[in-house]
Amino acid sequence: MARKLNVWSAQGRIGRKHYWLLIGVLVGISAASGFLPDSLKAVSSAVGLACAWPTICTYTKRLHDLGRSGWWQLAPLAFLVLGLLALMIGPSGVMVGLGVYLLGQFGFMIWLGCVPGQAKTNAYGPAPDAPQVDSEVFA
Repeated sequence: MARKLNVWSAQGRIGRKHYWLLIGVLVGISAASGFLPDSLKAVSSAVGLACAWPTICTYTKRLHDLGRSGWWQLAPLAFLVLGLLALMIGPSGVMVGLGVYLLGQFGFMIWLGCVPGQAKTNAYGPAPDAPQVDSEVFA
């Protein structure tokens, strides 16, 4: 029996394939909503907010597959601090700061999608590709 993929829950683990699939869909939806006309900016903002929670859950599950807590997704905020410090260097600091922050976020996203998860069951559950035993069959 296949596992159900719940994008609204941060419980469990997901592998790299499902991670890229979910991130691609969420980024695509968010990007598409950015092209809405100005009269629908409220809708665009609502879509962006609606995509935020599934993105957090996707990052959390991927971190769980690596044996790490979901709180590790706050690590790229260090790049935000570096970016804010870059604002102090003058007018070009805005672009440098934004670049540093985006580079950190993009690097984190790539790292999550490329590093293989733990092959065995860890504190967050069985490996995503492990066969699932349906206990009701044996009951």
